[in-house]
Amino acid sequence: MKSWWTPTPEQIDRTVALLAQREHHRHFFDLLENPEWLGPQEKKGFLKSPPPPIPDESRGAVAFPVWPESRYLARMSKLAPEKVAQILRTIPDTENLRVHDDLADAALAMPAELAAEFVPKVINWIQSPFHALLPEKLGALFSRLASSGEVDSALELAKAILAIRADPRNREKVRGKQVPVSGAAASFPLVGVQKNPTHEHPQSRGGGGSACSKAPLRPFGQCRAPISESR
Repeated sequence: MKSWWTPTPEQIDRTVALLAQREHHRHFFDLLENPEWLGPQEKKGFLKSPPPPIPDESRGAVAFPVWPESRYLARMSKLAPEKVAQILRTIPDTENLRVHDDLADAALAMPAELAAEFVPKVINWIQSPFHALLPEKLGALFSRLASSGEVDSALELAKAILAIRADPRNREKVRGKQVPVSGAAASFPLVGVQKNPTHEHPQSRGGGGSACSKAPLRPFGQCRAPISESR
C-alpha cells in the first residue's frame, strides 16, 4: 500500500500564502494527489466554500466556475473515503453544476454505506433549477447503492430522479427564453445548462451554432440552453 508524506506546519503555511493567488490555487489543487493534505486544508477553510453560479443579466447568461477543491475531493475519495465523507457533510448546498459533478464522482468512489449518507444532498441537486452532467452519474450511484444493499437510499434517489423527469411542468417552464451560457471571467471554464429533458440545438433546425448534444440531459459545452422565467 502506498504511503503518503505528511506536510509540515511550515510547508502548510507557505502553501496557504501562495494559494492567495488564483492561478496558484487552481494549479495546486489540480495537481495534488496526496490525501494527507485533506486535514490541513480543511482546517484552513479551503474545502468549505464552493463558488456559486455567476449570472450576467446584461447578456442573459450564467457561468459555473470550477472549484478546484471539489475536483481534489473527488480524486481523494477512493484513497481516504471516511475523511472525504466527513468534509462533504460540511459543504453547503450550491447550484454550481460543476461542483455537483465533482461531488457525485466523490460519492461514486467511496463505499456505498458512506455514499448513502449523501442521497438527501444529491436530491437537492436534482431539484436545483439547473441540470447538465448529473443524470448518468446518478444512475450509476443508484445502481451502486442498490447492489450494495443500500436499498432504501437507492429507492429514495430513484424516486427523486423519476419525479423530475416525469413532471410535465418541467417542459412547460422552459418555454420562456433562450439563455446562452457564458462566463463572467475568461478564466472560468463553462458548461451548458439544460432544464428541459429534450434539448434541441440550432443545428438540428438547419441553422448555425455550436455542435451541441441532442441527447437528454447531456453536457453540451457553451451552447444556448433553455432556462425558465423567474416568477
